[in-house]
Order: sequence, then structure tokens, then C-alpha cells
Amino acid sequence: RAWTTVLSGGHYDMIDFSIQNRLETGTPEAQQHLRSWFKHLSTFVHSLNLARARPMPGIVTQTPAHTIASVLAVEGEDYALYLADVREAGDQGRGTTIRGDLKLKLPGGAWKVRSMNPATGKTTPLAKVKGGEVTLALPGFTDDVVLRVTKD
Repeated sequence: RAWTTVLSGGHYDMIDFSIQNRLETGTPEAQQHLRSWFKHLSTFVHSLNLARARPMPGIVTQTPAHTIASVLAVEGEDYALYLADVREAGDQGRGTTIRGDLKLKLPGGAWKVRSMNPATGKTTPLAKVKGGEVTLALPGFTDDVVLRVTKD
């Protein structure tokens, strides 16, 4: 939810629900997993020009089944997209690999697309595309994936 909030232009002041009275550093599990995920989010977000970036969900015209997209962008230069499984824990199909096409409307010109795993911070080149209506065949992912589309 933190990625969705931030890439939708929102502010989140309480993202670690494991923090409790007399346990201000969170649970051991939170320290092992959540803190590293938050570090990846922080590193990614601070690589954006936040002063110029605005939410731009309209560039996404299609997402794979069971996903929702959040987009924060500097129009015509840099697009950060977060795709998340909309199913809650316990819902049928949650935790399975998601595959499918993502369709975008990009301004003219050449663009490079990279994907990032929010849990590990690992970034992978995905494609080089021309502006216009673009269809990206996404690599399979579980739970969520981040895409960065920048001028080439």
C-alpha cells in the first residue's frame, strides 16, 4: 500500500503496522522484510524529480487481470508505474504468478523500460519502445512490480 500511495501522489505517515507500544522498532519479521522494502521504495522515489512529478494514471489503458496501476510521472520524460495484485490475503489466486500485457499511451520518441522487484530492489531492462500506443508483455511477477519508463 505504501508504493500505491506514494506513486499516486499521496503521503503515508504510518506504514509499518507492526510498531506497538514498547516495540517501537517493530517486530523481528518487520525488521527483516518491511524495512528492506521501505528502503527500496525510498531509494526509488528519491530517484524521481518529485518537485515536477504528478500522478498520471491516464497513460495506462490496460493492465493484466487482477492488477491496479499507480503512476507518478514527469510528463514526457519519466514515468514510474507500480502494478499490484488487487486481491487481498486469503483471496483465491493471491500469491500466484501474474502475467499479461500492459498497455500505455506514451508521447512520441524513443523510450526505455525497466522493471524492478519491490521486495529485492533488483532492476532489469525490459524493452525499448517508440511512443504512441505501446503494449508491453510483462514478465511474470507475484504480488507487485515497478516499471520505469524514461526517454532513451
